[in-house]
Amino acid sequence: DNITNWVEHNIAIPSSELTLKKKDGSKVYVYSNHVLLKNLNDEFELFCIDIDLTELKQKELKLRQSQERYRSIISVSNTGAWEYNRETGHLWVSPEYLTMLGYDPNEFLVDSGTSESFWGELIHPEDKERAMAIFKYYYTGTMEGAYENYFRLKHKDGSDVWVWSRGKNLKNSDGSSSQFILGTHIDITELREKNKKIEESELYHRSLLQNIPDMIFVLTNDGVFLDYKSTNEKLLANNPNEFINKHISEVMPNEIALKELKAIEKCQKMGETVSFNYDLAINKDLRFYNAKTTAFGPDKVIVTIRDITDYQKNLERIKILLAVEEKQNESLREFTHIVSHNLRVHTANMSGVMSFMETEEPDLYENQMVQMLKVSADNLEETIQDLNDVLNIRENKNLMFENINLKKAVSGVVSQKEKTAGKKGIRIIAEIDSTIYLEVIPSYLDTILMHLVSNSIKYASPEREPYVNITASVENTEVRIQVADNGLGIDLERHRDTLFGMYKKFHDKESKGLGLYIVKNQVEVMGGRIEVESEVNVGTRISVILPQKVLQNE
Repeated sequence: DNITNWVEHNIAIPSSELTLKKKDGSKVYVYSNHVLLKNLNDEFELFCIDIDLTELKQKELKLRQSQERYRSIISVSNTGAWEYNRETGHLWVSPEYLTMLGYDPNEFLVDSGTSESFWGELIHPEDKERAMAIFKYYYTGTMEGAYENYFRLKHKDGSDVWVWSRGKNLKNSDGSSSQFILGTHIDITELREKNKKIEESELYHRSLLQNIPDMIFVLTNDGVFLDYKSTNEKLLANNPNEFINKHISEVMPNEIALKELKAIEKCQKMGETVSFNYDLAINKDLRFYNAKTTAFGPDKVIVTIRDITDYQKNLERIKILLAVEEKQNESLREFTHIVSHNLRVHTANMSGVMSFMETEEPDLYENQMVQMLKVSADNLEETIQDLNDVLNIRENKNLMFENINLKKAVSGVVSQKEKTAGKKGIRIIAEIDSTIYLEVIPSYLDTILMHLVSNSIKYASPEREPYVNITASVENTEVRIQVADNGLGIDLERHRDTLFGMYKKFHDKESKGLGLYIVKNQVEVMGGRIEVESEVNVGTRISVILPQKVLQNE
């Protein structure tokens, strides 16, 4: 029926592509042509001519896969393709070329552009002349090898995109140059930024190395010299070039070589810098060095050698001076004890005579001249006692450091001074954290607190409601104890340099002027320091800063 219908209506017999299955189950692709022919009975018969398309289909599939692979590679690698016709000047670029620059491919008539108009519009003005000249030099020359260029293109957002442009002339079948040059543009902006940072880092470290007075060696873990850097090759007897590719035992004394090999082993094993000192005779001059070894990867180390001869010699001189000073101090202490002892013998004799005179010769004892002599003897005895007290502080005789609770120590002092303060209407405020502990000499701490609180009470201002505020705070590894008041204050512009002087007084009130001198000495013996802030007729704030050797919570 179909055949009759095709003949009667003069309809072309359709051809078609068919997929057939072979006996082994594999597929065969065919193109089927249909032909109508009359047989001997004048009847139409349909004949089919099938053409095997299997190989063609397979090639088509491979081509499509190759194109898809190409598009994927182009997309992932930030690459755009271009083709230039050097006879017409026509330039074609792939869609990826434009999307790499932030453009929609439809924004450019890429199939009708020229290299001058297209690249001229996109290339950075500073790169345009050079980039176009390099490209022109290639396509007007022999075009042997590949074309290569680097320049900036303008992104749609206004930023610069660095590209690596490469191309090659397509040859004719006879090997001659065709009019076409095919190439790619690769976005290398991120790579250039990384390289720039690396170059800046290398320049920085190169400049740093050039200004380091040390000698730097690179060694293998076995102790073989690989490289060196030095601004002072006089650090060693040999030229460092002679060390390269030699084992350390070949160029250094055995003792030093063994120390370095142990340092290499330790730093590679522990992952830390290992340092040791050694001495070496250079041209009959004994020099001292410090070597620091640091792991440089799993199989190498960097060794930094510093000449510490001047430091070592100065250290020896300081030790000698300290020994001399200690000997002098010991002699001075002995002299002070002798003088103190002898003076006390005489003052004791004078006191005995005075006491005998008071009993046996009362009328003579009341003589004005004798009374003046008695006052002088008493003052001399008191002065000798003060000197002995200060000397004992520095010698720290029979005194032990103990771990004490600061709040408890402050509370003890406050309880002793509250009655005296209350008579003058002075409030004593103590705000101390109960968790603060100190390792101190207890008697010294009590004396320090007692002196500071007593001074605040003694020099209270009658013009305002007086107070004494005691606080404490932990600062890193130190404890700051502060005693503040709103009393008479001290003129620091006049007295700053002599603030802690012996027998130094700042007011007319009765005082020996020994308190701050003793406080400073006791604070320094315990490894601390003292700071004073004060303003006349405003008040005084004295801070005692002591090392917190022991921390303990209850």
